[in-house]
Amino acid sequence: RRGITDYKSAVFWKLIQKNISDFDREKKSQYISGMTNDIQVIENNYLLSSTKIIANIFMAAGALCLMLYYNIWLTIAAMLLTCIPFLISVMLGGKLEEQEKMISNANALFLKKITNLFDGFSVIKSFKSEDNVNTLFLVSNGDLERKKYRKEIIGGRISTIALLGSFISQIGVFLIGAYLALCNQGVTAGILIAFVNLLGTIISPVSQLSTIIANRRSALALIKKMQGEIEEKGQK
Repeated sequence: RRGITDYKSAVFWKLIQKNISDFDREKKSQYISGMTNDIQVIENNYLLSSTKIIANIFMAAGALCLMLYYNIWLTIAAMLLTCIPFLISVMLGGKLEEQEKMISNANALFLKKITNLFDGFSVIKSFKSEDNVNTLFLVSNGDLERKKYRKEIIGGRISTIALLGSFISQIGVFLIGAYLALCNQGVTAGILIAFVNLLGTIISPVSQLSTIIANRRSALALIKKMQGEIEEKGQK
């Protein structure tokens, strides 16, 4: 609560400190959208994600310590299999970051469009232009929702890769552990069962982390976007 309150206060203060020549009236809708729509994304995907990241790290670290206690080589194999899908998901997070910027811009344009249409309500009624105005609204609304949909598609791909990676990791660890057990390499059936269970405790936080980090990066992009608009100089 304090973080969001201070952030909005700081952004507003910086904006009203701009010179008249630096304040771009054409970007008024972007300023408003940045302090309303973008704030919700920053709160959910940046601030609140911090506690989730800490909790997941502690869960994974506890399970990792137990796995190292049982068998170091099987632990190394498990970590390698788990890291591959995680790294792929993090790489895809860049696309999510770009999409979040596009949604922010689309929100600003949508807000500007609605404001202009409502400001000209009397003119619209005078010229009986309801059909034309409705067409303009539908185009702007459809563009915004398409960008949101693309972001959900990318987020779904990241989650799918994380889930697929977790399945492959569990199967891989089971096969490697079974091989070590058959070769009498210090792995028993009990250790193998414990490993599979502990790996599930690691995979769940790691799978969530990939999505959380991607969303956090996209929220950070909105913070940097607002910072750029604050520091931008107007045309003199």
